[in-house]
Amino acid sequence: MKNHTIYLLLFFISFNTIAQTTIKSKLTDVNNNPAAFANIYIPESKKTTLSNESGDFYMVINPETDKTIIISHLSYQPVQIK
Repeated sequence: MKNHTIYLLLFFISFNTIAQTTIKSKLTDVNNNPAAFANIYIPESKKTTLSNESGDFYMVINPETDKTIIISHLSYQPVQIK
């Protein structure tokens, strides 16, 4: 019985990780300057992150449910990507 419990646990862990995708990107403006400290928001799952000083960011999403990305910055108009 102990072995079956371990296999079942490993199955659920592997199934959960398959449904996730990592987004890794760099935000720049029209002049190719980094958009430092921009807010990246996924409204479906309420996940948020900030780009670093080089404009780089990453986040883990579920592609089945997370369909919209909203990028905002104090110096730029917000952008919504579906």
